[in-house]
Amino acid sequence: MTTRILPVEEWGVLEGHPVLGGYPVPAPGAATFIVTEDGDRIVGVQGIVQVLHLEPIWIDPAYRGGRIGEYLWRLVRETLATRGVRMAFAFANRDDIRDYLTRLGLAPTDLSTFLYEGSLCRPLSSPQESLPPPG
Repeated sequence: MTTRILPVEEWGVLEGHPVLGGYPVPAPGAATFIVTEDGDRIVGVQGIVQVLHLEPIWIDPAYRGGRIGEYLWRLVRETLATRGVRMAFAFANRDDIRDYLTRLGLAPTDLSTFLYEGSLCRPLSSPQESLPPPG
């Protein structure tokens, strides 16, 4: 078995693949796909997809309750569209923030959030490193 970074020219094999969860293949430059192959058969895929996180909104307390959030959100949407962004995430840890994001038109998900901080892995010796079979 071989584990390697899948070159962009080969991404066509991922069209409709379960790893994408029904979403289209991301634009080149916005993702990396690592595959494990047994011969010419892909037996494992891990995608590293660059996503955008919308930082929390802040409005001066003296100005809350007006339309400033609407003005900000309108330009955020236009900016995302201009940049060709199809998806961005916003995190909410309080009900009032969840309610506010819903009023702006963001859809809640049933996803759990997990954090990777980059200290647990060693770099591969090459982009195509053969790994011993598990077990």
